[in-house]
Amino acid sequence: MNGLTENLYRTLSALPQEDVSAQGESLVDAVWAQARRCLAGKASGPGVSAGGRLVATDLAGGLIPVESAAFNNTLRYAGLQVTTESASAAAQRVCCAVPVFAAMALAEARGADCARLFRAAGLGVEAYTRLAGSLADGTRKKGFDAHVIAATLGAIVACAFIEQLPSGKAAQALGLGSSSVTGVMHGYLPLQAATAARDGIVMALLMTCEFRGPPDPIACRWGVYETFGDLQDVGTLDVASSTMKSTGDVRQLSGKSALGTGLRGAVSVRQYLDGFV
Repeated sequence: MNGLTENLYRTLSALPQEDVSAQGESLVDAVWAQARRCLAGKASGPGVSAGGRLVATDLAGGLIPVESAAFNNTLRYAGLQVTTESASAAAQRVCCAVPVFAAMALAEARGADCARLFRAAGLGVEAYTRLAGSLADGTRKKGFDAHVIAATLGAIVACAFIEQLPSGKAAQALGLGSSSVTGVMHGYLPLQAATAARDGIVMALLMTCEFRGPPDPIACRWGVYETFGDLQDVGTLDVASSTMKSTGDVRQLSGKSALGTGLRGAVSVRQYLDGFV
């Protein structure tokens, strides 16, 4: 099982770019449209950074530190979902959106274009889907929520792509994130989701500051599977297939097929968030 985490990231990164980006575009569109329902005021103000800090749009208005923006936006979105859907439906919808919020904030802060955002979101949700399905049985027996755990790791995958981390560094970022997962089954979902989105950004940025984490946190001793689930379930994690697994999740969240337009790739994420259609 050596290198399983790195192999997973390599497989995800090698998925057909057009398919991944189309899924990401559908997800970003759906999540942002729903999130704007709790928008208190449109953010304004120029620039990608302020005082040396990376900043991103907060749904309530203004630019704030990037990890705080991801946390706040996810918290508001999740709070909206848990009041309108059943617990199981809310968990699926909210956790599927976590990598999207993390990628949106970091891509905006980095001055990235929509092409990078869409692909990052698509990769993050693909990672989420593969991990959530594989972890489900073992985590349930131990009282952990596979959706929350997978959402944290999916957010890190998305942000690792935004930061252009090599596979070894991405695996270590996942290792750092595994130390902060809050996946108890009966936790407060909005807070868990917000923490997952924030951690996606924080762990990727830590790797750019020369932090180091365990290189194979999915399969190592006391890693994700052994701690939260069942180590034997590692064998059910798809680390090789080039076929997308997250199509159903995307359709459920967005209400449409992941077609994508391919026309907005050069538009900056900031322009998109400010009202680009």
